[in-house]
Amino acid sequence: LAKTRLKIEQDSAKLVEKYRDDIEKSQNASTLETANLDDRLALLGLTSEQQKNLRIEQERRNKLLAIDLKLQTQIQEVWDKWGNGEFGVDGATKAKAVIKELTEQAGVDMQNVNKETAVKFREDFDAELKQIKSGVTDSIVTALFEGGKAGSKKLRDVLVSVLRQKVTMVVD
Repeated sequence: LAKTRLKIEQDSAKLVEKYRDDIEKSQNASTLETANLDDRLALLGLTSEQQKNLRIEQERRNKLLAIDLKLQTQIQEVWDKWGNGEFGVDGATKAKAVIKELTEQAGVDMQNVNKETAVKFREDFDAELKQIKSGVTDSIVTALFEGGKAGSKKLRDVLVSVLRQKVTMVVD
């Protein structure tokens, strides 16, 4: 009878743990989905350039959120293991060391996400710069072959179109 009762208690504990994990996964998925829906709503009414920049920033934020949720889950798992005595006699110290490693790895992952975002913005900036260089080059060629008046008009059009664009800054 005692063995049966112990078995039932262990099975119950396992089911409760599984249920708690399922709830946590569901909450994390809901959090990410809510962020994605908020992102889609934020894009309404923006120009294509603004949407592109906002999407890059939203991707960054969602990746950082996913890393943070993963870290929180891992930390909770470590404390659960410590509570179950899986770390042995010096469990608290070992648990803190594992949590420190997990936190450091999450920090590295977050830095990588920020670097990816910076690279995307830099690539967009380089593409815009290449377009401006092409326009200036084209106006110089036009000035050489069609005369200075046509070249100056083309250069003016290029500069006016560039100066009318909105400026976006990214501070990291």
